[in-house]
Amino acid sequence: MVSGTLVTIGTRLETRIVGVDGHSVEIPPAASMLVVHNDDRPGMIGMVGVALGEAGVSHQLYGVGPPAHEDRVDVLSTQIPTPSDVIDRLRDTAGIQDIHLITLR
Repeated sequence: MVSGTLVTIGTRLETRIVGVDGHSVEIPPAASMLVVHNDDRPGMIGMVGVALGEAGVSHQLYGVGPPAHEDRVDVLSTQIPTPSDVIDRLRDTAGIQDIHLITLR
């Protein structure tokens, strides 16, 4: 589940995603976003970044939901959708509880 809001920055009106799967985040919407639910411990999102880099997928923006009950959510905006084989490989990584792709049209 994704929730959003409109914010005024100077004279501009911009959209922001402020919630993903019940976690608070703040990130501008992008055409493709990777949502990673993982243990709240050092190095978890680094493993995701390495896997994306190896697949040639770079992330532009990053939103982190505050930890709740030992888990956290990380949202990465990517230039292209993350390939399904990368998502499957990450899904099998210890400490990653769930991972899914959000695409906006």
